[in-house]
Amino acid sequence: MPREIITTSYSEEEFKELLKSIITEAVKEEIDRILERPNRPIPPKEFLTRQETAKILGISLPTLHLRVKEGFIAPRRVGSRVLFKWEDLQSAMRTYDEKRLDKPGRNINARPAKRIW
Repeated sequence: MPREIITTSYSEEEFKELLKSIITEAVKEEIDRILERPNRPIPPKEFLTRQETAKILGISLPTLHLRVKEGFIAPRRVGSRVLFKWEDLQSAMRTYDEKRLDKPGRNINARPAKRIW
């Protein structure tokens, strides 16, 4: 396949920053679109059990426990039960994705990290 050389008035650093900002914005828009998708399962109740939460997030119970320990998800205790609010889960997913995307020095050429949710 023949290579084409394209010249621009941007320096290498300016071009990288431009590309980074374009990709970051596109990824954020896609995340917002996915999180607000109408076919996303909306539970009929305000509080969810650990099992229901893990199923909605697509993770195992041990991974859910890790996310709680890391502070990404805040559980609620009702007696001896550990429950999660639906709104808290949505907020946690957005916060996690934003933190992952906004890391300084993130290599824009690196393969994307495996999604943990």
